[in-house]
Amino acid sequence: NRDRYAAHTSDPACAGCHDQIDPIGFTLEVFDAIGAYRTHDNGQPVDATGVVLNQDIDGGAELSAALAGSDAVAECTVTQWLQFTRGHELEGGESCTRDAIAAQFPAGQGTVQDLLVTIVRSDLFIQ
Repeated sequence: NRDRYAAHTSDPACAGCHDQIDPIGFTLEVFDAIGAYRTHDNGQPVDATGVVLNQDIDGGAELSAALAGSDAVAECTVTQWLQFTRGHELEGGESCTRDAIAAQFPAGQGTVQDLLVTIVRSDLFIQ
């Protein structure tokens, strides 16, 4: 797969996206198209290394740990769930509530269920 995707990154029309998505995708190469674990693909050993969040990552377990420990991912998760529950992109003063909720859920802390309960109890949801 890396050889095939190398062609995408050498084409300027494709590179803009593939430079962003391939590194995270490579870390999941140990899973085939239906999610079954594999160590070989077309007779070749699978290389599940990539660079995500400026960290060298080797496989899904390391990817999961890196994402769970990322403040940027935690903030994005809060924003996305808040926008989903509100039904629109955040506007003006809503960002203050988002920041207050995000402060309660630093990287690696709390669950999605905890986050959703906090959102529905917030002033934005009750209004």
